[in-house]
Order: sequence, then structure tokens, then C-alpha cells
Amino acid sequence: WFSARIRPNANPNFCKKGSDHPSAKVAPQENSFRQVSVYDPKTGKWQHVDTCFSTHHLYFAKDANRTLWFSQGGPASGVIGWVNTKLFLETGDSAKSQGWTPIIVDTNGNGRRDEGDTRLMAAAYGIMPSPVDDSIWAQSMGIGFGRMNQPGYVMRIVPGSNPSETALTEVYVPPEGAWSPRGSDVT
Repeated sequence: WFSARIRPNANPNFCKKGSDHPSAKVAPQENSFRQVSVYDPKTGKWQHVDTCFSTHHLYFAKDANRTLWFSQGGPASGVIGWVNTKLFLETGDSAKSQGWTPIIVDTNGNGRRDEGDTRLMAAAYGIMPSPVDDSIWAQSMGIGFGRMNQPGYVMRIVPGSNPSETALTEVYVPPEGAWSPRGSDVT
């Protein structure tokens, strides 16, 4: 499984506003800069997953669907994406096999997503599903130019029962003097 550029940036219609894809209804995506490819050494063939979200680093969760979670690289994607690799290998259907969620912080503290919450326009650089619970840990790199001067942070995403609509994110700011967290490991 690889992050790979398999087409130009413009996304297919199932990714965009007006689509009936569950994730597109919540956070439509017009472009993705890198998608996914998978090589089967038994057959010597490549397959491509046409993801609506950009991909960068990838990591398998330890679940029955062998969910593959992706960081997005650049600083402003605002979503976290995944591919149900079991479903993709069974069907070859890129649209049905993927999902993504906006990065939402429960700023009003009521335990659910609603209009009082904050959407972060950030991107993960590293990503790591926890082997202990269903959380996904990610790091957002710091941005050090112009008005966007911030040191980066660590995010804990709790997907919930329907991640496109239920995922909530906790944000941890590094101590003063720390800058741009990139990699992580969760045990």
C-alpha cells in the first residue's frame, strides 16, 4: 500500500458537493494531490484507490477491516481519511471503501458535533491508530510564516459510530519552545 499520485488533482464527482457519498455530504473535497496504490506480489498487479482526500503517511489499524489511516501532509486539508482495505480488496470500489472526516474540536463541551464546535483547517503529518482503543493520533506540523505562526500540535481523534459525522478531536499544544511535531508511536 502506497501514497501515490494516480491522476491529476481534480477529484471525481463522488467526492464533491452534491454527492451522496457520506463523507462528501459532510466535507466535500474538490482536489486530492496524492491517492493510493496497492501492489499484489502474488499476481504482480497494481490497483488504485481513487481517494478524495490527499494522502501522505499511512498506518494500518488493528481492526477486522484492516483500516488504513492517512495523514494528508500539507497544512490546510482539514480532514482525516481512511480506506477499508478489506472492502476494497473484495470489491475494487474506491468510493465505497473510503471515508474522511473534518477535524472537529468539541469547543462547547457537550460531547457531540454541532454548530458550537470548531473546525480545524489543519492536516496531519504523522498518523497512528491506537492499539488500545479506537482513537487515532496525529500530529499537525507547525506553520511559521505571516499570520499563521503556530507551533503545531498533537491531535487525538475519536471516530465514534459514524466517523464522517461523529468524529471529535482533542488538541494538545506542545510545551513552549517545541515546534512542529511530525512522527509518533502509540503503544
